[in-house]
Amino acid sequence: MKKITKELVLTKDIRNKVIVRLKNKNKLFKNEVFKPFRGDIVIIYRIEFGDKEYGIVNNKILETYFNNDICLLDRYATLNTSLLYPIKFKGMMEQLMELMPLEMFVDNYLPPDMDDIPQESCYVLTNEKGFYGAASILYPDVFDLIRTKVEGNFFLIPSSVHELLILPYDLKMNEKQINHIIREVNTKVVEPDDFLSNDVLKVDEYNIISE
Repeated sequence: MKKITKELVLTKDIRNKVIVRLKNKNKLFKNEVFKPFRGDIVIIYRIEFGDKEYGIVNNKILETYFNNDICLLDRYATLNTSLLYPIKFKGMMEQLMELMPLEMFVDNYLPPDMDDIPQESCYVLTNEKGFYGAASILYPDVFDLIRTKVEGNFFLIPSSVHELLILPYDLKMNEKQINHIIREVNTKVVEPDDFLSNDVLKVDEYNIISE
C-alpha cells in the first residue's frame, strides 16, 4: 500500500482517483473510511495511482477532499470504478472455460466443493480485470443487466472479493445448503486476503436482503 504524502496528493486529482471495493469488516485497517453494505461486508475506498499502487482513504482524506461527506466520496468512487473496471457478467461455465484449459472440462470439472451448484444456471459477476470485481454489484444499472439473464429472485453468493455468483431461487437449493458450500470453498480454496463473507445474500426484486 502506497503511503500518501503531501507532495503526492498535490500532484493528483484525488476525486478522480478514488475507487470502491468490497471487503469483510473484520479485515479493515485502522482509521480506514468504510460504509456498511450487507451483513459483515463493507464498502471501502482506495486512491489508485497506477502501476498497482493504492492509497487508503482515511478520515483525513475524507475531510480534506470530500468535506466529510461519505456519500460524495461514494458517488465519485463508484463512478470512477465503473469506468476503470467495466463490468463482466457471464455464465459460470463460460467464465471457467476462459480461465482453465479445455481438457479440464472432459470430466465436467468444477472447483472442489462447488460441484453441487448447478453451473448451467449460475452466473459470475465481476469486472473485466477480475480484480476486486465483487464491487461491480455497486455499479449503476447492474440489476438491469442481471435481469437480462436471471428472472425472479436470486441468491448473491460472496465467492471472494474478486467476484460474486448469481444463483436463481428456484434451483432446489436452500440457504443453509448454499452457506455450507460457501464455507467449504472459503476454507479450502479462497486465499485469506481474498475472503469476503461466509453468508449468502438474497435479492428480492431490486433489493439486497441479509439476515
